[in-house]
Amino acid sequence: PTATLSITNTPVTYTGGEHSAVIDISDSSTPGSIANVVNGTHTDAGTYAVTADFVPTDEDNYNIVTDISAGNFVIEKAVPVITWNDPADIDYGTQLSETQLNAEADVAGTFNYDPGLGAILDVGTTIPLKVTFTPDDEVNYESVDKTVHINVHPTPGSVTTSVPFDITTSSVKAGGVVVSDGGVDITNRGVCIKTTIDPALGDTCLSDSNPGDAFTVEFFGLESGTGYYLRAYVTNSEGTTYGDNEFFTTLATHTLTYTAGDNGSLTGDTIQTVDHDSDGTPVTATGDAGYRFVKWSDESTENPRTDTNVTEDITVEALFEEIPDGICMNPEEIDDLPYTHEGSTVDRDSAIDEYDDTSCGGDGYYPSPDYVYSITLEAGDKIEIILTPEPTFDAILMVVGACSNDYQECLGFSDGGAEGEVETIVYEALEDETIYIIVEGYDGTSGDYTIEVNTWVDETPDDDDEFGDDDEYPDDTGDTGDTGDTGDTGNTGDTGDTGDTGDTGDTGDTGDTGDTGDTGNTGNTGDTGNTGDEISDDDEDSDLDEEKLPSKKKSGCSLIVI
Repeated sequence: PTATLSITNTPVTYTGGEHSAVIDISDSSTPGSIANVVNGTHTDAGTYAVTADFVPTDEDNYNIVTDISAGNFVIEKAVPVITWNDPADIDYGTQLSETQLNAEADVAGTFNYDPGLGAILDVGTTIPLKVTFTPDDEVNYESVDKTVHINVHPTPGSVTTSVPFDITTSSVKAGGVVVSDGGVDITNRGVCIKTTIDPALGDTCLSDSNPGDAFTVEFFGLESGTGYYLRAYVTNSEGTTYGDNEFFTTLATHTLTYTAGDNGSLTGDTIQTVDHDSDGTPVTATGDAGYRFVKWSDESTENPRTDTNVTEDITVEALFEEIPDGICMNPEEIDDLPYTHEGSTVDRDSAIDEYDDTSCGGDGYYPSPDYVYSITLEAGDKIEIILTPEPTFDAILMVVGACSNDYQECLGFSDGGAEGEVETIVYEALEDETIYIIVEGYDGTSGDYTIEVNTWVDETPDDDDEFGDDDEYPDDTGDTGDTGDTGDTGNTGDTGDTGDTGDTGDTGDTGDTGDTGDTGNTGNTGDTGNTGDEISDDDEDSDLDEEKLPSKKKSGCSLIVI
């Protein structure tokens, strides 16, 4: 026989339970029934091919037809049920969160939102929010989408206030950064300023219309040294909002006041107004005749004085003192010779510190207190300088050609290296010049002293012997030695003829010329003029052990010639 089978209950939907195919004989050549259904019962969704046998009622005359296809039995995937309602309205700038994205499903699975968590929506109404649900059991459940809608309202904008910069005595630059426009167009933005907190529109404000979120304005005409508050603002259709307050103080102007004390004057602007942290202009202090500038009342010795990087008012007075003797600008002048001066370097400054270390001995650095003398010489003048310090004073004697605190070379130098030791320099000028005689102390020492300056007279004995051909002391010259007070008569007319016999005994009887030995201008007897020593009768028989020449003290440099 022939038979056609069909499934009458396909498709069915997955429910989690078994589903069985219901097979019907849609056509047959003889009556019969269905038996032995294969692949007709299932739980999971899917498409299943079902077969069955056709059993004729008249089995005696008909055979059983086996494995007849009944068609496909379909169990369709179930569709999850998503529950999600339209969220409440939000303000612009609100980030989407689980408050809005809160869909639920009746089966386990994953939600994928668009837009997602954290998104900020533009201002608008019925803005769609979509979710796609993917079930964990994708064999038996379909993925499903759902859409809801939300309204987003505009808000006032928001702005931050920038830190003020380029602050001067009367101006400042300020600004802000727009953080949010509130979802609508910004109609105004800028900065407000005043001396109390929370400046706002209605106070002094400047606006900016340049593109971009950041903006800058500049205020002028501010009071110097005054505190101000600044706030940035932004305005849209929803209103005006402000950033935080920023406080600053304009730079102060400072007054520089310079005055002159007694015995001096100032040149330059003596009253100056300068901006904070800027510089003044030079002011020079000049002493009156016989006076010099010492210092300013704030202990500064700068002259001319220029105050720089001023941060406060300054009021100072220039102080002057009488120019002391014995410094470079007012040396002790030696006009006549012989010259003697009792001086001291105690409580004095150092006129010269730096000397040539070759011509001036040591390392050339002598910062000790000193005393300065000057003398003007003509070419050929020759002088002897004798420095006698007190016993506890280790003095140094120098001669220089110029006097300043700069580096100096020595024309003469004497340092015996001991306290109380006499220092001597003999100096001859080869041209007209002024020289400076410096009394220094060793290694910062100071003390009292006596200085002598004399004309140097060279000694040249007659022939081979100071006392003539007989090599002995004339008897009568011993008597004349006792009359030393009349030595100045050596130039008298009475002795003019005795010049060649000044060493002989006969001249001793002249009485008036007894001290011709001191009259260096009397004929040849002038050779004895520098002896300065008297010869008595008691010395008649003594031997002459040493020529009596001018005393020459121990010195580091006994003669310097330029």
